[in-house]
Order: sequence, then structure tokens, then C-alpha cells
Amino acid sequence: MYRSFVFRLIRTAAFAYLISAASVFILSWALYVMKWEAAGSEMAVRLVYFLSCLGGGFLAGREFRERRLLWGILSGILYALILLTVSQLTGGLGSSSVPEIAVIFAICAAGGAAGSFFS
Repeated sequence: MYRSFVFRLIRTAAFAYLISAASVFILSWALYVMKWEAAGSEMAVRLVYFLSCLGGGFLAGREFRERRLLWGILSGILYALILLTVSQLTGGLGSSSVPEIAVIFAICAAGGAAGSFFS
């Protein structure tokens, strides 16, 4: 039973990462074609985080019929944990501060919660 919950939660995070990959591809295409400044794309990246977790939270709400909001938030937090871990291992965080990381976690948790709310 426990393995089933873990597997379903990981599946929601994987779905969120599929949405993230597609969104990052579209964002990079838009940056290239429209010649946007890379410095101004921070808000777009945060939007990608939110939309990805929105999709993961939506799937979590469908997977877990009870306590959908909790599972949506956990799905968003799992997405942020994986993002933080991979960024730390690859050196992508650089000089990110604790408040910046907390904002990312809040965005991901809010996206997961919103997605589960609409499921």
C-alpha cells in the first residue's frame, strides 16, 4: 500500500517534469526568435515552475481522491526537491540564497495546490 502512494506521487512529479521540458523548449524558442533578454526571463522560468506543478497537482488530484489538496502540495514540493537536488549536483544554483529557494518551493507548492483544486 505504501509503495502505491510513493509510486503515484513520483508519477505526478514525472508528469510535471514532462510539462516542464515542453515549457522550457517553448521558452527557449521564444527567447531565440523574439530576441528577449536572458535577464528578463526569470519571471518566465517561475511561470514554467508554476505551470509544471499545476499539471502535476492536477494529476495528483485525479490519482488521490481523498485529501487532494495535500497530495497536490506534496507533488509540488517533490518537484521542487528534485529541482533543488539536480541543481545542487550540477552546480546550477550558484549563489542562490535561502529566500530565493523558499520562493521556488512556495511557487511549486502553490502550483500543486491549484492543480489539485481544479482536478
